[in-house]
Amino acid sequence: MPDLEPKSSLLDELEQRQDEVLAQLDQLNARIENLLDECLQTRKPDLQTADL
Repeated sequence: MPDLEPKSSLLDELEQRQDEVLAQLDQLNARIENLLDECLQTRKPDLQTADL
């Protein structure tokens, strides 16, 4: 069954790439959350003043 070997390695490669992309998405999500937190912290005084 030599045909199964290339398919398995292709599947393994696709799974590895998928894992890498998911890890990058997790990192990007964390960066976005941190930036949003920073933005909200710097805008908090502006928002409180606007509420008056």
